[in-house]
Amino acid sequence: MNDPKYPFYIVSRSRADSRLTDKALTKMNVPHYTVVEEDEYELYSTVVNPDNILVVPKEYHDDYDTCDDLGQTKSQGPGVARNFCWDHAVKNGYLRHWVMDD
Repeated sequence: MNDPKYPFYIVSRSRADSRLTDKALTKMNVPHYTVVEEDEYELYSTVVNPDNILVVPKEYHDDYDTCDDLGQTKSQGPGVARNFCWDHAVKNGYLRHWVMDD
């Protein structure tokens, strides 16, 4: 496959063992990034090409508005990683991007 016009991102958490979306895109030869949290980078890097892994920077968690009074006392969900994907795509000159869950 030729490189896609827009980048593909897979937001993944605690799925290094299964990675269904990663495996499917890899099988179809679709270039993509797997977006993970810092504490899971080592685990993912044993099963995903480290060049294709992006780690969500801590400041994205710090700056994320949970729209409630609980803040970081509970999971922030995939919104933080999705915001990072958006910024990464824009920073790299893309007008659009794809985000998938794993």
